[in-house]
Formats: sequence, structure tokens, C-alpha cells
Amino acid sequence: MCDVTEHQELIRELTKVCLINNLTVIVAWSNDEAGQYIATFKQFEHKPPDLIKERVDKDYDSQLRTALTSINKVNKTDVETLRTSLGSFADISNASSDRLQTLPGFGQVKVRRIKDAFEKPFRNQSTSSAFSLGSQVSRVPPRNLAPPASESLPTGANDKGKEKETFPPDRQFREPSPVWDIELDLI
Repeated sequence: MCDVTEHQELIRELTKVCLINNLTVIVAWSNDEAGQYIATFKQFEHKPPDLIKERVDKDYDSQLRTALTSINKVNKTDVETLRTSLGSFADISNASSDRLQTLPGFGQVKVRRIKDAFEKPFRNQSTSSAFSLGSQVSRVPPRNLAPPASESLPTGANDKGKEKETFPPDRQFREPSPVWDIELDLI
């Protein structure tokens, strides 16, 4: 049971021990909460995971409702309005912002969220660049300084025949994170 205000470091250390020893940790603020967690755990202990998964019917309307209510601020009533006014999923996804705003209950925010869900890519610019930097961590210059635009970072010996990578001058680099050894951390 957690009864201290500065619990983050303690829980982090406890989690490390549990990971190493293949244990499960349940943290609660009161005896009642801990009892509820344990009762729920015991109730589902030998049950398959699909018992607690959301059930979606196989019919078109149910799948449409599930897909559209996953957009923030869109509820079941909104889905029903979209379905009766526009028809199919394709018609809803291709509808203009002006057309959507004429529907009852659809303001600028809701329409923008719906349009973003259909038109924006799943990964944004910062997420994509973070994933592309993952393989370049070993080549990051020290002190968080980006190399000048004219410079290229050297490539390894196994990269012969490949062009050197150049980086834009506005990109800031960070030093690579130290390797975390859980064995050393527990001593």
C-alpha cells in the first residue's frame, strides 16, 4: 500500500525488482482499493482475455459506430446523424467541412476533429523524425550542437558506397542516453 507523497522513486525501484523476478505489483492508496484490485484479479485470473475486451457486433452500423466514436468528441448520437444524413463511411469521410457543419450538433471543433481523423497522417513530423533518429544515436555530436549545414557526419566502415548523411542546421541533437543495466541498478 502506498502511503507516502513522494512515491515515484520507490515504485520505480519496486517495479525493477518485480520485472527481474517475474512478479506483479499492485499499488493502492487504501486497504479497500487493494481489496477491490485483488478481488477483480481473482475473478478474471483463469478467464480468457477476450472476456474483458470490448465486443463489437459484426453488422455495418455497429462497426461504423465503433469506428467513428473513436474520434474524440464524437458520440453515438453524432454517428447516427452522420449515417442518416450522409449514408456510408466513404461519404462521411469525403464530406466537406461546410457540409458537416450544417448538421445539427456539429460545430467547428467537432468537424475539425472528424476531418483531421480522415485527412491527417497517423504520424506527425516530430514523431517521424524521432523514429528516424533512433538509428543515428551513435553518431550524435556532443553538447547538443547540430553540425553546420555544410558538414556531414562520417559514416561507418560498413557504409561504403553510401552517401554521407547531412542534417538541417535547425535540428538540435542530444547526447545518447546511458545504457541502463538493471543488474547494476539493484545492487
